Amino acid sequence: GASGAIAGVMAMFVVIYGLRKIRFFYFVIFYMGTLQASASLMLLVWLCNELIQKVMNPDSNVNYYAHFCGLLTGALLATLFRWRRDWQTADHVIAEESNAERRKQLEQADMLLAQLQFEPAARLLARLVGADPADPKLLADFYLAAKMQTDPGLRQHACHLVLRQNPGAMLTAEAWQLLIELKVPLPRLGTGDWIRHAAGWIDLGLLHPAEMLLSMLVRKASHHDGLPTQLYRLGHGFQRAGNADRALSCWRTLIRHYPNSPEARLVRKPQPV
Repeated sequence: GASGAIAGVMAMFVVIYGLRKIRFFYFVIFYMGTLQASASLMLLVWLCNELIQKVMNPDSNVNYYAHFCGLLTGALLATLFRWRRDWQTADHVIAEESNAERRKQLEQADMLLAQLQFEPAARLLARLVGADPADPKLLADFYLAAKMQTDPGLRQHACHLVLRQNPGAMLTAEAWQLLIELKVPLPRLGTGDWIRHAAGWIDLGLLHPAEMLLSMLVRKASHHDGLPTQLYRLGHGFQRAGNADRALSCWRTLIRHYPNSPEARLVRKPQPV
């Protein structure tokens, strides 16, 4: 009876989950191990083994018909399950239920924000971002809610996520400046990631946070070959903005720390009048 029920569960898994791969334990004489294979394939192997055992041991006390009937019953019940759900696989049903729950939580967060309950809204959005950190709108909503509430730890967490995921230069620049104001540790990013942030800020004309970040990188990671280019671009950004003093300061830093770089040679080259 128990083995028939197990056979039914195996059949239900195959019908509901389709070709999902799972890990199996096996042994051959004295050798054993695990392998990952499609559940439908392994069920076929098991069924063939059962048939061979039945043929080779007709007088066995094992009730193979219970196994076969359990298998058939499980398959029929699982087929009914899929039929009532328009033949969707369990993965699709689970995804739909998860999306419905996500929409419900987003509505709850919107309601909390409308009631100016920023901290509970931020905590709810933090859980949603943890499940889907690549959603830029969700991340922006979490950051804005965290910025409006009073818990500095939650604010720091939101800033760190924004700088790691990079949903946009405007938001990352604001998160960077907020961390500087809070005087809390910055997220652990690679030098290349920080330089990409600075480049994006220069593109948008956010020159002062870019200058602060590049100055920090020159002090702590001056070896990176992307720094001369961004210092050169930052100087031109200040020049276009009419701030000649800041432009000269950037270029002096460039010449002092990277005297042999192509960018330093461009700065030294006399400009046509």
